[in-house]
Amino acid sequence: MRLYPHMTVDVPFLAGGVALLWLPRSWMRLGVSFGPWRHRRHHHGQRGPVNESGLDARREFARAHNYYDFARAALGTLALLVAFGGGGEGPLGHLAGTQARDPLLVQAAILGVAVLVQTISWPRGRMTLAAPVFFLAGATIAFHLPVAGVCAFAMAWIMSPVVPNAQGFLVVQTVVLCVLGAVLHGLNLATMISVGLCFLPVFLSLLARRPLLVLSRHALNGRSGVQA
Repeated sequence: MRLYPHMTVDVPFLAGGVALLWLPRSWMRLGVSFGPWRHRRHHHGQRGPVNESGLDARREFARAHNYYDFARAALGTLALLVAFGGGGEGPLGHLAGTQARDPLLVQAAILGVAVLVQTISWPRGRMTLAAPVFFLAGATIAFHLPVAGVCAFAMAWIMSPVVPNAQGFLVVQTVVLCVLGAVLHGLNLATMISVGLCFLPVFLSLLARRPLLVLSRHALNGRSGVQA
């Protein structure tokens, strides 16, 4: 499908990418854990309702839905790039000028909506802001910045013991992504879009004056519960 004289879109890839990216996290309803913390998490899950604002590497890397988030964000973003013939300034395409800008802007709009869908939820009719950490990592790594995205995600986890909450985690990830993206790829439109996507949940948190929570499976389904 041709949107503009210089922009052709592969509709099946576009539809598949949008479906993966816009799938609300609460619809997954998966709380399986990996590793030796699996049974301990199950027993801990009986203690009471908790939705924490901090991030713990052992806990988060033991949860299956985080890997699903990462994979569908990366695959959905790659589908967008393929749908637009590579999308411009990244490793899958090298267009110039308006030819590069227009696909990137369309992709940015789709990814921006995706981040909003993953961040904002309404359990029990009350707005809650989640921290889509693994989703953002998958999207930014796939969106033209693989090396910078991986390094930013790793550095944020390295710093996680000393950052107070999920907002701090994403700020660290955003800053490292911006610096490395600018050094490795230049401060181009693709870099600025990736940085903006990573910072968007923090901006929403500041705007709404609400913390970014690491939500439990139960809370996402409309019930209180510990993280899953």
